[in-house]
Amino acid sequence: DEAAAEGARITARAGQLPRLSGSGQYYPWQRDIRLRADGSKDRLNSDRLTYYLNMSQPIYHWGALRNATRIGEIQLKAAEGQTAETYRLLVQAIRAQYLQVIISKKTLVRTRFSQKLAEADFALAQDKLASKVIAPSAMFSVQMNLDQAKLSTDQAEEAFASARRTLAKLAGVAELTEDEIPDEIPVLDDKSVLMQSMLQEAIGEGDKAPPSYALEGLHD
Repeated sequence: DEAAAEGARITARAGQLPRLSGSGQYYPWQRDIRLRADGSKDRLNSDRLTYYLNMSQPIYHWGALRNATRIGEIQLKAAEGQTAETYRLLVQAIRAQYLQVIISKKTLVRTRFSQKLAEADFALAQDKLASKVIAPSAMFSVQMNLDQAKLSTDQAEEAFASARRTLAKLAGVAELTEDEIPDEIPVLDDKSVLMQSMLQEAIGEGDKAPPSYALEGLHD
C-alpha cells in the first residue's frame, strides 16, 4: 500500500514538472523546384531533415496541480499510518496469544494432575476389587473417570501445542518448546516510571486527543 501511494504521489507531482517534447523527419532524395529571377526553373534532388522541439512549464493552474501533489503526499502519509497501525495490531495479537499460551500451560498442568488422581483412584479400586471389598460393577465408574481424565489431558496437550505454534508464527520464530513458556504471568508494577510515562502519553495533556493513526489520517 505504501509503494502504491508513493507511485500515486510521483504521478501527481509530475503535473508540476517541465515538459519537453520533440519530433523529427528525414526525407532522402527530396526533389526541389526552384524559380530563378528570369523565370526559369531548376530541379534538384537533396536530403532534407526537419525537426521540432518544444519545452513548457506549468505556471499557474488555479492551484490544481499544487493541490494534486499535496493530495498524493497526504495519501502516502495515510498509508504509512495504516502500516504503523497494522504493526500495533500485530503486537497486540502477539501479546494476547502469549497470555493464552501461559493459560494453556496452566490448564495442561491441572489436567495432568487430575489424571494422576484418577490413576491413583483406579489403582486403589483394583486393590479393593482384588480384596473383594467392592463388586466388579463398581469398577465401571472408576474406569470411565480415568478414560475421561486421559482424554482431557490429550485435549489440553493439543491445545497447548496449537497455541505455541500460533504464537511462534505470529512472532516469526521457530516453534516454542514447553520449557520456554513461563509458568506464571509476571506481575506489573503500576508505579514504575515506564508505566507512568506510557499512561501520561496515552492520556495526553489537557484537551489534546490521545495518539491515534486513524485520527491523524482524518486530520490530514
